[in-house]
Amino acid sequence: MGYITAEYYNDTFMGSDAGDNIHRLIDIASDTLDHVTGYKLQGKDLETDYNDFIVEQVKKATASQVEYLVLNGGVESLHSGEYSQVSLGNFSYNESEGKSEKPSMISTMMLRYLSPTGLLYNGVDSYG
Repeated sequence: MGYITAEYYNDTFMGSDAGDNIHRLIDIASDTLDHVTGYKLQGKDLETDYNDFIVEQVKKATASQVEYLVLNGGVESLHSGEYSQVSLGNFSYNESEGKSEKPSMISTMMLRYLSPTGLLYNGVDSYG
C-alpha cells in the first residue's frame, strides 16, 4: 500500500500529470522509499507511530518520487534503464544515443525530504 493517495499527489503536492498509471506509480514510489529507508516503516502505522513532521516528509518524498518517474518516462522507464526524453515546462532534454550511463532511479528530492527524518540512518543505535 502506498504512502500517499492520488488525491494527495494531485491536490496537495500538485505533481505533474501521472495519467492512468498514478496508482501504480504511487506503489512503485512507496516501494522505492521502503528500499532507501531500509524498510523502517514496514509494519508500522505511519499516521500514529510517527510525528506530523515525519509523516509529511514521507508523503512529500513519495510524491516527489512519483513526479520523478512521470517526468522521466513513467512506468516504461523502469524497464528500459534509461531515459530518452525529459520535459519540464518549456525545458526539454533528449539524451544522446551514445551515452552509456544509466540515470538514477531515485529522486534527489526524495532523499532531501527524508534527510531530516532519521529514516535514512543505517548505523547502529546504542542504548546506555
